[in-house]
Amino acid sequence: ETFDTVDIIYKKPELGYKNFLHFVICPNVFDDLPEQYVAYQMEQSISPRWFTREYLFKLEKARAIMDYSPINIQFLLKKQLSFKKLFFMPVSYLPDYAKILGVDIAATTEYDVIFYGDTNNKRRAEYLDEIKKHFKTLVINNLFGTDVVRQILRAKIVINIHYYDGALLETP
Repeated sequence: ETFDTVDIIYKKPELGYKNFLHFVICPNVFDDLPEQYVAYQMEQSISPRWFTREYLFKLEKARAIMDYSPINIQFLLKKQLSFKKLFFMPVSYLPDYAKILGVDIAATTEYDVIFYGDTNNKRRAEYLDEIKKHFKTLVINNLFGTDVVRQILRAKIVINIHYYDGALLETP
């Protein structure tokens, strides 16, 4: 069977997963995964928050594991995941991403700064409080796909504030 398109899904389809290889970004957030998948691991190994036995089992079941950080890969090796399954896959810029998603990029800029992420963190909240004093700022979370792209395009810059002190580079 050949495929001309790719479907991006955010949850298990009502009729179940199709019987082919899936690429799962952030497998830790899914309760039910397809039978065959490649995992793109996006968490930071400097915090044990996500690396539960259950999550490590999900990674172990994957056909392959891609990760954006060599530090994470070393961590996963120490957790006894197979070297043959681990691949360094840095996150990079995708030109014309808005166009690919069908988002109008001619929208006017409404904000100086946008922050996207969890604000239930003292470190981030302190930075954002100070930024808001000087710049027109929008804080967003829990948006995905074209919805988040539409919001991001409304700002001059997107700011990334590390969740943890000593964090890995959080480009994702």
